[in-house]
Amino acid sequence: MLMLRGPVKVDFLFPGRPNPPAPPWRVSALTLPAIDAHFWDWILWLASKHRAGRGELVAEQLRSMHEHLLEPMGVEPAPPTVAEALASYLARRQTPSALEREVRPAVEVALEP
Repeated sequence: MLMLRGPVKVDFLFPGRPNPPAPPWRVSALTLPAIDAHFWDWILWLASKHRAGRGELVAEQLRSMHEHLLEPMGVEPAPPTVAEALASYLARRQTPSALEREVRPAVEVALEP
């Protein structure tokens, strides 16, 4: 996965090559940049599914996001909405990343009523 300005997301897919689920993140100073990239990729995708009315998929993925990313960061309980997942992540960050500045406006627009 590659996130570019815009925001633009590029996924690299390798058909026929298994991609097993990764374990939950271990939070440390070394993993924070990768966690940040993973979060903004995932929240952008979730916001687009929310906007498309895919509530069941969003709920399932919010549980996965909590297990793999937010819970290791100390978020309890699991956020029930994309907006709450965004808020809980932002509450645990000290300064916005360049990626956040690119992606957050698109996420917020997708979450508007």
